[in-house]
Amino acid sequence: MGESTLVTTNTNGNLQVTHGVLQGYLLINPVVPDNGFWFPDEIKIYPNPVETDFSVEVITGLKGVLDFKLFSSSGATVYHRPVSYYGTGLSERFNIGYLPSGTYILRITLNGFKEEGGYLLKQGGFKIIKLR
Repeated sequence: MGESTLVTTNTNGNLQVTHGVLQGYLLINPVVPDNGFWFPDEIKIYPNPVETDFSVEVITGLKGVLDFKLFSSSGATVYHRPVSYYGTGLSERFNIGYLPSGTYILRITLNGFKEEGGYLLKQGGFKIIKLR
């Protein structure tokens, strides 16, 4: 189509609505919905099932505080680790050799940094099977 065409642009705080063929630009901090979920290629957990140690790889361009919480099958929190994430990829290793065998849920959330509002950006739960 060539050049972008902006017919009408309305701005209210951090929200911008443009009527036209193409939106020419976004605001510096666009509004992010608070119901974001992880895409399959953003989180990799291995090995699973696990005997002692497993790794979590996170690959997303978003920045904030990653919060790792491991829950037992009864819903009790058995492990918690917050990590600052700067949008460049991360690999975290977890040792759960001391836990009894069973099924656990690893909840991973990404909240924006407090100075940027601290909004929930991504969330999801992942089943971890502990052997022996």
